[in-house]
Amino acid sequence: MDATTSFLLEMEALVPWVTEKYDSTFNSLRSLQHRATAIAESTMSLPRIWWLDRQRFQTMLFEGSTIAFEDIRKLFVNIEADLVHTWENDVLCGLKLYCSYSDLADDLTNTAVGYSFINERRNPFIGSRHDLTLAILNDSLLRKRFIAWEGDDGQVVWNKLALRSWLYKYAQFEGLLLVRGQMLGGAPGRGTELTAMTYQNIATSTHRNCVAFGKYLAML
Repeated sequence: MDATTSFLLEMEALVPWVTEKYDSTFNSLRSLQHRATAIAESTMSLPRIWWLDRQRFQTMLFEGSTIAFEDIRKLFVNIEADLVHTWENDVLCGLKLYCSYSDLADDLTNTAVGYSFINERRNPFIGSRHDLTLAILNDSLLRKRFIAWEGDDGQVVWNKLALRSWLYKYAQFEGLLLVRGQMLGGAPGRGTELTAMTYQNIATSTHRNCVAFGKYLAML
């Protein structure tokens, strides 16, 4: 008997003592924990929300802070304005780049690792992956900003500080997208679930969270 088999046998002998519904100290502690949780969940606490407007219900106190629905509407408008500004001026660097499309092709039954509507060959933007890089290199001001050194043979050394600054702005753009998707979603998930969502199939999950239906995107 090798060491691995011996270890597994020893562990199997100990499993009942850390399993519920088996007469042991662990089972007693778990039962008490379940009871305490049930008591805590069924105990009514003081309200987190108190309505200030009892006629139209447009203004409330939430944990002591005054919140009006009109302010929430303005928040959505401001987030969208920030999204557009960040995309056009920081991500695209002011370049007028566009990708026209009608309906997006997405095979929802495709479970291949790495598949997404983004790399679906039927979509027109599949050949536009390098458009931004090429546009930056063809613009004299942006080329000077992002290129630190250029050799006679055409080889270039990128400006790492400029690239990090661009990545920071791109991260802000993605954060705004996630916030907007979270706040406008019909059934928003937890923040930890939101940041773990995938746009393509991965080895441990062949069901991506971002899919396309015609002109529209859905977060699942």
